[in-house]
Amino acid sequence: MDEIYKMVSANVRKYRVQAGMTQQQLADALDVGYAYISKLERGRSGVKLGTLNKIAEALSVSIGDLVGTRQVSSRHLVGKGLEREISQLSRGDLNQLSRLFQQAKRLLSSR
Repeated sequence: MDEIYKMVSANVRKYRVQAGMTQQQLADALDVGYAYISKLERGRSGVKLGTLNKIAEALSVSIGDLVGTRQVSSRHLVGKGLEREISQLSRGDLNQLSRLFQQAKRLLSSR
């Protein structure tokens, strides 16, 4: 599993617990099944960007918090056009995009 999925899985659980929510309560807030949240937190299920945004909103955190980059807010990252473009990328392209974001983050933080 990619590192970003591991980070998301761990952070969804972390922020859900901090919010005092059960897996069932989060599932209800997202209108998904309890099993999906369980699988997501165990790293057994991926997550689409739109769902990640809903999770962030339900937990009152940013997408950046969930993926481990606090500088990125869900408002800046998720636009309908960007979400559509990202959803059409292959897994390989998503991995490459993730690496590019990580490189950009390192470059920006070294300024």
